[in-house]
Amino acid sequence: MCGAIPSPTATRSENDRADGNHDAEARDHGSVATVPTTRRSNASEAVANLRRDVGIADGLAEFGVTEDRIDELAERTLGMERLLSRNARRMTRDDVEQLLQRAL
Repeated sequence: MCGAIPSPTATRSENDRADGNHDAEARDHGSVATVPTTRRSNASEAVANLRRDVGIADGLAEFGVTEDRIDELAERTLGMERLLSRNARRMTRDDVEQLLQRAL
């Protein structure tokens, strides 16, 4: 996944937190959750437009990733402790699998 221009899955993931606990997490980690919802939506839309305009892939499927590889990719992702340790939220295997599934 692209780190320089957030993937649509990453921006949707921040915007659509199931537990709705944006504020507490934002205070702890300075996440995008501190930005009002309308501005987040506008920013997500602007990023999506930029990605489309410059031809950046919309999902993992465009790279040939299929659903049967989710397990393998989740395992490999969890092995990247150097990168995961900098994430604002601790990722479980289930978190990673769900993120990859949405990223297809």
